[in-house]
Amino acid sequence: MRKFSNVSRNSARSLRLKYMDLMQPLAQKGKLKNVEKLFHKFEEDGQAEKPDIYMYNLLLHACAQARDLSAAQRYLNEMLEHSIEPDEISFRTIMMASSSLSDAESWFKEMKSESIQPTVRTFNSLLAIILRESRQKTNKTQCNESGSSLSAFTQAENILQRMGEQSIVPNVVTHNTILKIALDDSTVTEKMLQELFASISNPDKISYSVLIEGTSSPFEQEKILQKMHDDGIEIDPALSSRVLLNYNHLSTPPFEENETICSPGALELFAKYEEWGIQITTMTYGAMLNPLSYHWSKIPYKRRLQEIQYWAKKMQEKGLEPNEQIKHEFMKILQDDQNAVQAIFSGISNPLLKSYQLLAQIYVHNDDIDSVTALLMNKMDFQIGLSVLQALSRPVDDEVLRKERASRAEDIFHILLQHNCWMSDARSEKILQEALGQRKQQPEPVVAPEK
Repeated sequence: MRKFSNVSRNSARSLRLKYMDLMQPLAQKGKLKNVEKLFHKFEEDGQAEKPDIYMYNLLLHACAQARDLSAAQRYLNEMLEHSIEPDEISFRTIMMASSSLSDAESWFKEMKSESIQPTVRTFNSLLAIILRESRQKTNKTQCNESGSSLSAFTQAENILQRMGEQSIVPNVVTHNTILKIALDDSTVTEKMLQELFASISNPDKISYSVLIEGTSSPFEQEKILQKMHDDGIEIDPALSSRVLLNYNHLSTPPFEENETICSPGALELFAKYEEWGIQITTMTYGAMLNPLSYHWSKIPYKRRLQEIQYWAKKMQEKGLEPNEQIKHEFMKILQDDQNAVQAIFSGISNPLLKSYQLLAQIYVHNDDIDSVTALLMNKMDFQIGLSVLQALSRPVDDEVLRKERASRAEDIFHILLQHNCWMSDARSEKILQEALGQRKQQPEPVVAPEK
């Protein structure tokens, strides 16, 4: 009998783990309804085995990811009804479901009233909420319970002080979250950010990334990269490309015949990346092409073409093929040559929307109405449609042609409406009315047809 009971328990436990494995990825994505269905299905299939604290915490995690505090409260009450005592994880997860710091602090107090002691992760959750709120607001201040205005960074400092009062040692997640809050807070200077970073005993890749983002000088950014390399911390392509890009922002025309378009600092750092064994990707090459695409109008066409060929060859040597973003850069660099841009565009299997929009602008610049209209029919988009209307709005002396263009503009407008691609604002309405040929009199408002 005892052996049979053990087998039953093990079977039930395996069933619970099976359901939790199914619930975990859904909870992480905030798919609360799907997690609830699995939870209730387990209640039906589990027989003698009932949901435990771990299953409920997973359900609460789904509530937190879905930002559904009412559902989290409901399941917390259900836990109590089934005599399942919530733990620190339960309360911490409900805190993350809260829509504001004040709500989260209320749950923090509730947890303390239940004699459950906070951990470093509890305080990290409060910091995560401060960060979330600061990024949701354009004004980085909010009122606390006393009504005084506190910056996000001041709130984070208060959390750190409370941790110290309770002898809770901050971990790298604590410090990284405070760094991110400081980065978003306009009251925090670069020097203050550097001091915060210096207080971290074991900074990781995230710590260094935030420090680089908050450092304005590419020369100082390079020193940080050097430190990362010396300490054996991985430098990913996004980070390395950002510093190259900042160096290249120092590159300004006019460019002498033998002068490099990329800044010398960017070229030297690119060589260091190869020496350090840092992964070179299309993103890296995109950063090197940036001054070409930004200053294209001030660089002779032949020189631009040579630069493209040079970097394309460098990519080929690395076994890399230009992706959609790189080809978009090529289009920007050669945008005064419609045929060249068309050739590049036609070689992109899945062009970016901005590539369509750039091609439309080039067609408009060259008054190629047929081509830009055909492009719109291929890729229905508001900006492309506006480009068509812009092309049609150009004044012409011929009365027949003017009426023809006005009629065509009206057709284009209605096509955009039918595809829900029209956004009315002062600029778009002005272009529309000019394209309709009604510049001298106030037109009747155009009403979208009912669906």
